[in-house]
Amino acid sequence: MVHIISLLKRRQLMGDKVFLEAYSRSGVGEVFWIVTDRCNLSCIHCYKASGSRYEVSVKDSFHIIDKISRLGRPLIFVSGGEPFTNPHLIDVLRELKNRGFRVVVSSNGTLIGGDTAKHLIDIGIDYVALPLYGRELFHDYFTGVKGSYSRVMDALRLFKDSDTKLALKTVISRSTAPNINYILNEA
Repeated sequence: MVHIISLLKRRQLMGDKVFLEAYSRSGVGEVFWIVTDRCNLSCIHCYKASGSRYEVSVKDSFHIIDKISRLGRPLIFVSGGEPFTNPHLIDVLRELKNRGFRVVVSSNGTLIGGDTAKHLIDIGIDYVALPLYGRELFHDYFTGVKGSYSRVMDALRLFKDSDTKLALKTVISRSTAPNINYILNEA
């Protein structure tokens, strides 16, 4: 995976380095794990309306971790839907970190409050990726939920003084293109 900002700013991001290290060790750089397809937003670009309601149980999650362990120690990219709608996510993340994996959690940010952020920091999650689609009014429109922008900004502040690295993510489309400079400046 190439991070657009590393191309635009002509520098290698830490995530790129972690991927390359994992790939050189085991031949598998990243594992993308969708722990649920449930979500609390209604983003314009999303597949949520497909009606599927997939979620991995704790037992199945630990079985999956056993299988991934056989691949070496690739970077684990945990996503969803919104991964924090899975009530067992913290247990799964803790197990991944206990087994020595580098972990990125990709969230919409709206369910990350103080307790959740503290758990992620205490567990030692390597990266938290949060979306930014533009300024507040556009972001809320794009996600279909008023207040989603302010909740993402609140989540970003919760990690400010921690060792957890943050990444802003976005969708590039005709409607978001006018917001790219704003997003890059926030990054």
